[in-house]
Amino acid sequence: MKKDYSEENVHEFMFRVLEYFGSLSEELKSAIIDMTDIKRFRKNEVMAGLGTVCANCYFSYSGYVKGYKMVDDKQLVQWFMGPGKIIIRPESFHTQALSNGWIKAIEKVIAVELTYGNFTWLVDKFPEFKTINDKAVLYYYTLAEEREEMKGKNPEVNLEKLIRDNPGILEIASEEDIASYLGIDRKTLFRIKKMR
Repeated sequence: MKKDYSEENVHEFMFRVLEYFGSLSEELKSAIIDMTDIKRFRKNEVMAGLGTVCANCYFSYSGYVKGYKMVDDKQLVQWFMGPGKIIIRPESFHTQALSNGWIKAIEKVIAVELTYGNFTWLVDKFPEFKTINDKAVLYYYTLAEEREEMKGKNPEVNLEKLIRDNPGILEIASEEDIASYLGIDRKTLFRIKKMR
């Protein structure tokens, strides 16, 4: 099968993402390349599942995924992540406990995969990688707090923030997923979109 990406471009993109949180030595870059694989996921493919340990961290090169769980037999979309994002089930990856939700590709995804074992080795061996990890955890914790604060706020404002933070998401995610993320029904979402 012909690749629709170059491994060098994918790794360079990942390094730019990581360098947002701190500098990378050439030795660290080389170790990351040696310890990672480039993975492709089909639309609707589960990348991490409920009741399993999230054993891998993904650095998204292209495509969007959603994180979700089931509440009262209804799917609750917790987040969307696209290109340039670090994708994990944090409650599972960092503790290696069973996950309380899923990660699923909502379109074709290309990502760099780093196993938990290789992740911990990099953290132990390279102080700069530990610093990057600490800053990334804080950054994503802040994003999670922002999503929590959205609850009960104006859905029109929340939709605009979702669109601003995730370009093209309206064309990629289903209306059901977007409505779930915003905490509204599809009818309300339709009305809001019509008013835009």
